[in-house]
This record gives sequence, structure tokens and C-alpha cells, in this order.
Amino acid sequence: MYNSDKHIEFNPPFEQESQYTLIIFSNVRFGEGSSALFSPMFNFIQVFGRISEPSLIGSVIPSSKERLGSNSSVKKLKWKSLFENEAEKLSLDRFSERLNRCVFSWPLDYMTNRTAPFLIPLKFRNRFKIKCKCFPINIGVYNELKAKVAEKLNVENANISISQLNQFIKSEPIDKESIESTFKALSGEENLLTLEHIMAYIHYRSPLVEMINWNCFISSLPVGPDDSWSQV
Repeated sequence: MYNSDKHIEFNPPFEQESQYTLIIFSNVRFGEGSSALFSPMFNFIQVFGRISEPSLIGSVIPSSKERLGSNSSVKKLKWKSLFENEAEKLSLDRFSERLNRCVFSWPLDYMTNRTAPFLIPLKFRNRFKIKCKCFPINIGVYNELKAKVAEKLNVENANISISQLNQFIKSEPIDKESIESTFKALSGEENLLTLEHIMAYIHYRSPLVEMINWNCFISSLPVGPDDSWSQV
């Protein structure tokens, strides 16, 4: 029998910020070549976290704001903010420049007590009470980074929140090869990237829900975190 409760509860990221730690963050960097300190997966998290949005199924690259649900507070999609206008065509260098300026949020996945919302037939969705709890994707990489940052700052690991990590990562340069791989995936390996390219990428990779989650993003890359660039 279906639960008659008509409610969807979404719990946003967990931790409170420490003002003291945030002040320290503004003056600390890992410096040039810092991506070598972390696993290759981190390089792509840096990219995905700059072009994805929060949703009930975790962080996604959606085709439109409407795909995120009526309760979403997103004003403009991050990936659309890469373009100054709808007709603009981005070179790899311009894409890299714009991407590095984007706000970073560590991508999230979710745990739920029910079937994923988008897998429930539309006519039955109002009968389910779905409780979603978000957590960082690639928790191993997340904890690894958190420990390294805590060591760098000489503070307790537990005192660093996800929002503070977001601020820190935003200041770190993105690995160039990871940007190039993402550019190739989004553009269909063409020399210039357009809004139409990204829309086509989303429709091709996710024709049903029109939202690219983390796993879909990683699987679409011509060169991913487990590949060797020396073999390309």
C-alpha cells in the first residue's frame, strides 16, 4: 500500500562554518602543481562541481532550471553562465578561463528511504514521503582532501566543513588535462564549444531525465581519471 503522506524532504549539506577557519583559508594555497597531491578523480570533481546544480537526485548538469524542481533556488544554470550570450563560441582557452572563475560546490549524492524520485511514475509521486540525505560524492577523495587541508592549516580535521572546502578548492587551479577532456566531451570533440553542443550532450547522455549526474559525466569523458594521458 502506498504511503499517503504528500511530502518530499530534502536535507542540504550538513556542517556549520567556522569564521576563524574561513579567515585562515583566504591566505592558504597548495600552490602550483597542487593537483598532484590528490587522486586524479579530484581533478574532475573540480570541474563537475563548477558546472553542476543541487537536485533531489544529487548534483546534476540539467538541460533547464525546471528539471531541478519547483523548490530549486537556482537563478541561472552554472554551465550557461560560461557563455556571455547564446551565440558565443568558446575556444578551449576561453572555456578554461571561464571555468576557473565559476563558483565551486563539492558535488553531492543522496541516500533515500524510498525509490529515487525520478524512477517513481509521475501519477504516484504525490503518494510517497521521500526523505533524502545528501553526502559528498567520492567520500574517500573528500576525506583525503579534508585531511590534507587540515594538516596544511594546522587545525583539527573535524573543524573543516564542506562549505570551507568549497571556498578553498575555488582558489585552486584546475588541472589542464581534465579541462581538455571535459571540453572534448561537451563539444563532441570539436574545436569550439556552444550552448547547442552542451544541450545535445545532455539530451544524448540522459534522454529521459535530461540531467547528467556524476557517474554519467565521468563515463562520458574521452580521457577519465583512470586513464593515462601518456597513451593518448
